Amino acid sequence: VSVNSNLTITSHFGLRSDFKKEYFLSAMGNDGNAGTTPDLPWKTINKLNNVNILPGEKVFFHGGHTFTGTLEIFEDDGNDPFDPVTITSYNGNHATIYAAAERAFHLSNTQG
Repeated sequence: VSVNSNLTITSHFGLRSDFKKEYFLSAMGNDGNAGTTPDLPWKTINKLNNVNILPGEKVFFHGGHTFTGTLEIFEDDGNDPFDPVTITSYNGNHATIYAAAERAFHLSNTQG
């Protein structure tokens, strides 16, 4: 995935859960927020990286905003090919993940 490309990723991660959360990030957010509604988004990828994302859950990056860092998905984040995690943009535009000399996404030991 190119750093400046359209940010829509669907991958397969996970442990089954009937309760599916949605996580929201915005450059105008705050990592002290709940992060589970567009009105109370988190600000940083680092905050998201500290959450165990379960199968079927969704991550929304505010369109038109740029986020710095590397989004990390590991084996404890999902691993269910029948209930994928969705990572996308919201608000009608594409979000950008800027990782400088690093990679924008680090996926390790996941199915998909």
